[in-house]
Amino acid sequence: NKPTNKRSSSASGWRECFLFYFYYYFPRNHQLQKRNPKWTTVCAETSGRSCDLTRSGLYYLGCYTVRVQTNLNGSHSAWKSLQFCPNKDALIGPPSVSLLPIGQTLEVSIKDPEFKMSSLRNVYSRVRYNITYWKEGQEDRIESSSVLCERTGDTGTLFVFDSNQ
Repeated sequence: NKPTNKRSSSASGWRECFLFYFYYYFPRNHQLQKRNPKWTTVCAETSGRSCDLTRSGLYYLGCYTVRVQTNLNGSHSAWKSLQFCPNKDALIGPPSVSLLPIGQTLEVSIKDPEFKMSSLRNVYSRVRYNITYWKEGQEDRIESSSVLCERTGDTGTLFVFDSNQ
C-alpha cells in the first residue's frame, strides 16, 4: 500500500461529516487545463477526521488536489482545498530493528516498515539505512555505516559488526 492518509481539522461545534474529492494535478511542466475537473468521491459523510486514500490508485510520486467540506444538518461549509503529494505528505513508519550479540559480533536485523497493499521496496527502488555505533566509553569516536539496500524480494536486511574493529 502506498501510505496516503491525510488529516483535516473541523470547525468547532460541527459534527465531522467530510466529503473528500480529488483530481490529478499534472506535475512539472504541465498545467491543469480543465476549468471544471471531474472530482472523484473517496470518503463521503464520514464522522472521522481522516480519509484513507490507499485504494484510490494514486500514483505515489504524483500530486493531487484534495478538497473537503463539512456538513451539519444540511448546512455546508465552503470547500477547503489543498495539494497532496503522497511521497511528501504521507507518513512512513520506522523499520523494525533487532539486535543479537554473538561473541565479539553484533547482528543487526532491519525489516522495512509495513505498508497495507504493497511494500517499501515497490514504492522506492533504493532504501538507505544509516547505522551509527560506538564502543562504550568512546563517545568521541563515533563510527557510521550507511547501507544502501537495492530493491529485492527480501524486505529484511542483516548486518554483522565485529567489535574488534
